[in-house]
Amino acid sequence: MTSYQWYLGGNAISGATSASLTATAAGTYSLSVVDGNGCGATSPLYTITTVANPVATIVNSGSALLCSGASTTLTAPAGMSGYTWSTGDTTQSIVVSSAGSYTVTVVNSSGCSATSAATVISASQIVAPTISVSGPLAFCAGGSVTLGLPMGYNAYGWNSGVISTQLVATQGGDYYATVTNSDGCTASSDTVSVVVFATPPTPSISYTANDTIMISSIADGNQWYFNGNILQGETNDTLRPLNFGNYSVRVEDTNGCEGVMSAMQFYNSVGIAEDLERMIKLYPNPTSGKISLELGGLDLEVIRVIDGRGRLVREISSCDDYCQIDISEMGDGMYQLVFITSEGLFVSKSVVLQK
Repeated sequence: MTSYQWYLGGNAISGATSASLTATAAGTYSLSVVDGNGCGATSPLYTITTVANPVATIVNSGSALLCSGASTTLTAPAGMSGYTWSTGDTTQSIVVSSAGSYTVTVVNSSGCSATSAATVISASQIVAPTISVSGPLAFCAGGSVTLGLPMGYNAYGWNSGVISTQLVATQGGDYYATVTNSDGCTASSDTVSVVVFATPPTPSISYTANDTIMISSIADGNQWYFNGNILQGETNDTLRPLNFGNYSVRVEDTNGCEGVMSAMQFYNSVGIAEDLERMIKLYPNPTSGKISLELGGLDLEVIRVIDGRGRLVREISSCDDYCQIDISEMGDGMYQLVFITSEGLFVSKSVVLQK
């Protein structure tokens, strides 16, 4: 019967008496064999060496917390003969842009392998804000509109330089904001466009050759004023002044924007009474009692009826641009109708009553 004995470094290995040996330690091994006849032989020496396992680590070149759109690079140790990432990649480094748990298995030149501990990458969520608008986005120069952002962010910044949740825009242009959350991640809002209409030009006033018509230097959008009060309906580029006083004009454009008032012009025509008299139409004359009046837009304070002896026989305080006066209860004869404007100017016209 053949017997076997294994040796390590010249020392018999206890229990190692079979034809094969599983070596678990480095060293010099030999085998002694004795057959059934008592004849023996010793094998040549066989040296086994051990190689250390590789160390598998991951180095993160960036942050473990990723903002939307950001990425970081994970790198395994250099000098390995093989790399296998949990993502399936087989390069020394990988670029990751999503949250997850990442590991790498490395193999050295001796074929030994090791797997790293997991590197955890998380992601920060931030919702892009929407700008709220308080007021019209198109307005006249001198106006404004308030733009706002929702609360809940850690920092706010507008492209105009304002650092606040609200912005009062007085200039035209495109406005947007950038917000930051507690992780330092940023997001941009939508963009709103603000339009500011320019102030209309300031008109000047000139006169016709005979100084009876005032002319604005601006063709359209005029509004005339008398002594600072609006003259209703006077919106042409020309005006026929009726009363002594200061006249001015301003321009309003198609956007509803008002310009600066012109310099005042004082009207003092010597022909004012004649102008007023031509404006007032009275008929029939003679009359049997009822008199029709057309006042041509005059702003009258009162109409007085004076008889042939100079006595005030009636006073009328209300008369539209067209009205009628009934003097049929008075005696036949000539009467004077005295028209007094709200500015204190007056003109008279004669009428004959003949029933």
